[in-house]
Amino acid sequence: MATEVVRLSGKAKYIFVLQKSMFDDWRILLYPDAESLEKIKKLKSEGVKNHLKKDDDGYNMQFKRPVLKEIKGKMVTYEPPVVVDNEGNAWPPGVAIGSDSDVTIKLEVYEHGTPGGGKAKACRLQGIRVDNLVPYNKDVEWSPEQKELVEGLDTAPKPIW
Repeated sequence: MATEVVRLSGKAKYIFVLQKSMFDDWRILLYPDAESLEKIKKLKSEGVKNHLKKDDDGYNMQFKRPVLKEIKGKMVTYEPPVVVDNEGNAWPPGVAIGSDSDVTIKLEVYEHGTPGGGKAKACRLQGIRVDNLVPYNKDVEWSPEQKELVEGLDTAPKPIW
């Protein structure tokens, strides 16, 4: 089973690479540039099952990396994806990546068996380069409804356990 490395570029949203998502994985939603969209279409034609979607902002695809995965009866633990800046330096701790940041992601594309005995391809997120950072701003990331729901939580006293 040969693996292939693919790099895709574009705008990112829903970026959970510095902390796990609520689904206990690392993930990123990529809005690919034109060249990367063609690469994605080629991957789809080769059997990659990730869903290519389109919304008001354009085509997008989600890429993930599990924390734990059972492979051939053994639990495999995966480290978080590597995150670097546009010069290849390690991402500074505590600096959040905001929506619409320009990124290049590195994927491992591999073939695997299916329950029916066939073959399929899958992509696993390996790393991310932040080419142009849009700083995370909690005041603009929330919808008005969400903002109202979380209002005051940042200043509420923390419990002592």
